[in-house]
Amino acid sequence: MIKYGAWIIICVLLMAGCGGDAGKPAKNAISIPPAGSVISVTDPEYFNNLVFQSPLPVVAWFYSDQSVPCRVASALFDSCAAECTNQVIFARINLDDHHNTMLEQQYTLQALPTLLVLHSSLERARVTGAISRDAMAGMLNSLSGL
Repeated sequence: MIKYGAWIIICVLLMAGCGGDAGKPAKNAISIPPAGSVISVTDPEYFNNLVFQSPLPVVAWFYSDQSVPCRVASALFDSCAAECTNQVIFARINLDDHHNTMLEQQYTLQALPTLLVLHSSLERARVTGAISRDAMAGMLNSLSGL
């Protein structure tokens, strides 16, 4: 039989969450940007947390400022992001930034530019290389089902 004092200790531990962390946000919890936002990623850990925690799809644009095709396509990405009416978050990841090279390996990027659609921590679509405005707009419009 458990004595009365032991019951009090058990109840106190249960009420405190057995560690006092009950009700506190997760250690890596982040602020999710609003739908339609275009963010520039400088922290791979933030990007990974965004992909895992966001209820919205994340459209990730991997590029390099040193690449002419990337510079041309970046303007197209920004234009399509501004016109997109779906509930998504847009992320620009410049791989010239040495902090972001980890993401290049993580997502097995073979060439730039690369457009990824990530939702519920899974890759839903990928386009590598040049993409037309119509193809990018069609891809973004198809996200309404996610």
